[in-house]
Amino acid sequence: MFFYDTEARSGFAGNFRPEKYDASEKYLEHYQNFLTLDFFYRNGNQMERNQAKKEIEIAHRKMKYWARQENYNEKLVMKVREELNKKMKVAA
Repeated sequence: MFFYDTEARSGFAGNFRPEKYDASEKYLEHYQNFLTLDFFYRNGNQMERNQAKKEIEIAHRKMKYWARQENYNEKLVMKVREELNKKMKVAA
């Protein structure tokens, strides 16, 4: 497991209130996870690639969730995504 538990899939429990979080920040948190997972998917051994593939699906699901929230700022997210993508290309 890199970031996400791939064995358990449950909905939000209890009194989780997404409006109390910065949706853009949470989206970018999962996007950074996605970039790392994508690196392992492209460069890892077979076991790492298999695990990364499972977790990439979770990261995508979480990004979609946060992008649907009212306080999601797409303009900000796209700007930061571009910066992160550039950094990953330099590091690769």
